[in-house]
Amino acid sequence: MHATLDRLELPLQLLADGGTPVSWSEDFADAAQTFHKVGREGPGTVAYFAEGLGGDLDRLVTALDSGTTGAVPAIGDVVTNRIRNLKNACK
Repeated sequence: MHATLDRLELPLQLLADGGTPVSWSEDFADAAQTFHKVGREGPGTVAYFAEGLGGDLDRLVTALDSGTTGAVPAIGDVVTNRIRNLKNACK
């Protein structure tokens, strides 16, 4: 799970800087599946934040794939905050 979190940092930074890395849509979708699984199988708070992150990544993929560029930075911010919460919950 930590490796997946780390892999998301660069594309999320690009989103925050105004880029729209559509080519990473598949990476976001794969990460979403990972976090949905942790959400189903993980303990308490970790599962809660992981499932939320999976859902937010699903929304980000949908926005990227549909070209809804106005929503992408806002969803990216939500994902970044969710990652921070998940990392804190894993400590």
